Amino acid sequence: MASQAGSEVEFSVSAKQSLLDAIRAQGLRLDSAREIGTCGRCKVTYSGDVDHRDSVLSARERQTYMTPCVSRAKSGVLKLELA
Repeated sequence: MASQAGSEVEFSVSAKQSLLDAIRAQGLRLDSAREIGTCGRCKVTYSGDVDHRDSVLSARERQTYMTPCVSRAKSGVLKLELA
């Protein structure tokens, strides 16, 4: 589930699709650059269980942020705060 400007949108992400691509498919905008988990430009705050696959966020940052270009939900619902 993603929220933007005070609204909530819920959608599924296929195993072959990045979370960033799924966000864009919903018509939501999220800035990015390399899209390989090395720049952190697409980082967003989240709540849920994340499989962090980036190489840019510190362990402390990973408690609050995730990179939807490469990281995934481990299970259940993942809530993102999109600006």
